[in-house]
Amino acid sequence: MKRGIIVLILATILFSVLGLLSVYAETEMIDVVKLKNGSIIKGKILEIRPQEHVKIELRDGSIFVFKMEEVESITRETPKEDSTKKNMAIMFNPVQLGLLAAMGMLDVTVEIQRSLGKYVSTYVTPELFYFEIERRDRRYYAYGFGSTLGIYLMPMGKGLDGVYLRAGGAVGIIDSDWLFFGLEGMLGYQAVFKSGFALAFGIGARYYSFGYLNLALEIAKIGYAW
Repeated sequence: MKRGIIVLILATILFSVLGLLSVYAETEMIDVVKLKNGSIIKGKILEIRPQEHVKIELRDGSIFVFKMEEVESITRETPKEDSTKKNMAIMFNPVQLGLLAAMGMLDVTVEIQRSLGKYVSTYVTPELFYFEIERRDRRYYAYGFGSTLGIYLMPMGKGLDGVYLRAGGAVGIIDSDWLFFGLEGMLGYQAVFKSGFALAFGIGARYYSFGYLNLALEIAKIGYAW
């Protein structure tokens, strides 16, 4: 069971890295046809016949054909980002905090997200915790701190908003002398509203080298995006 979950997390991280590389390898560009009458047409060029014509498809699917004698120039450019798009977010999980507090434990996390484009975001999550662990054949409550760094894949292409696949790695210290590492993978949905309010839900798994392996649920994680 444990081995299967660890393999799942590692596979998720590998998939995320490959997805990140593919996104950067396929940077979206648009073709720009400027006509001699001053009109500017943007889309995807389907065909160019020197001395004859250029055929271009617009984003709405419309196709236009212009004679080369009408064309002043043909260039390519990167689409401009929407000025209303949220590129940063800070999130925390009050439900998780409350549930653990009810059991006499503590896990305070603040997640900072940064959009790298329509399909990829990165995140860092500082963490302070107090919970029961097993070490040297005994169980006891210990304090610790750490940080998780990873990426979000956003298949809907809406930046910080939409369905996500998340994968990351953690490192930290317990009892001021015990270094640990961790892995996580999660599938979920994050909604970012015009006001900047953000709400997220997710399910996945986390593994820590001190033997802590669990199903991870993020219920009503909230925050602010700008």
